[in-house]
Amino acid sequence: TAVDFMQTLKDEYCERMDHLKELMDQTTDSMQFLKASEAQIQAGLKTAKAALAKGDTDTAMKASTTAAKQVRRVLDVAKSEAENSEDAEYVARLTGVSEQLAKSACKKSCTEKSLASRHEFGQAADTVGARVSAVREVVEGFHIPPRPPTPELPPPPPEVLAAPERPPTPPVEEEMVQRIELPREADALSFNIVVAARDLQDEAVKWSSKDNSLISVARQMALQMAEMGQLFDASGDPQSRKQLINLAKSIAKSTNDIIRLAKATAEACTDRRLKQTLLQLVDRLPTISTQLKIISTVKATHGGQSDAKSDREASETLVLNAQNLMRSVKEVVQAAQSATIKLKPGSAVELMWKRRD
Repeated sequence: TAVDFMQTLKDEYCERMDHLKELMDQTTDSMQFLKASEAQIQAGLKTAKAALAKGDTDTAMKASTTAAKQVRRVLDVAKSEAENSEDAEYVARLTGVSEQLAKSACKKSCTEKSLASRHEFGQAADTVGARVSAVREVVEGFHIPPRPPTPELPPPPPEVLAAPERPPTPPVEEEMVQRIELPREADALSFNIVVAARDLQDEAVKWSSKDNSLISVARQMALQMAEMGQLFDASGDPQSRKQLINLAKSIAKSTNDIIRLAKATAEACTDRRLKQTLLQLVDRLPTISTQLKIISTVKATHGGQSDAKSDREASETLVLNAQNLMRSVKEVVQAAQSATIKLKPGSAVELMWKRRD
């Protein structure tokens, strides 16, 4: 019947809207969302109290109802944050303040009966506003550690004020990076390998390699892959074939180092989504690395001995595999940097992510 059909459409619409809301929550910064929601809720409750003071119950009802809807979104985000975290202390604190907010979330403040009493409404509104702030403070305390207060220093004595200026501090020697140069004259397949290596290096050089083994290994892999691309055209030469095999082995070893460091970071990450994303990316690396080593060995061993078509197909497969490996390592570096934002207190992961100037 028409009624059943409309109910089916309604159910499907609600299901898709819930899914859309989940996707939006996953891509929205929780801290920024809670701050904006808190401001809107406080403004709505303030408007409702002002309207109630003037006897305008319609405006008060609309404002308080809008605030109640926003409170429900705050509770949704808080629940998602708690479910996504593996930090027991954080989950317990967030769950506690969320339950308190849920108990007072406009159960009284949004009814006509409570609107008839200014005092009762004002108390309920203040309670809701305070508990929304409590949720935001718990999340903010987890994301941004509190800064120590700046000590108040006494003014310097007159003789110090009159002292000559100190000479400028000599600039700190910048970290030396061996940049990969794109070949001007090279086979298209060889050029594509070097471009893939350069793309990984561009990502790795954004960060200082000091106290960051993952960045050091990623830079090393990029240089190794670029060297492989330069040997690509000369794979028929016996010496070049030997170097090609050795480079493939070195890249495989570097890949294992990337896997080890990334898995350690994932295990220490308290954010389930970030952890799962990093582990999924890491799981692709062993297969790609093994394929690269096998294909490189086959090409180096049979280079020039097979027909041109077979050799070309092997070369194209090797290029695609090299591009896939460089892209995957780049994504692992990006995911590892995101995962280090939420590490367990006292974790053994020692990756310092400091941007280079």
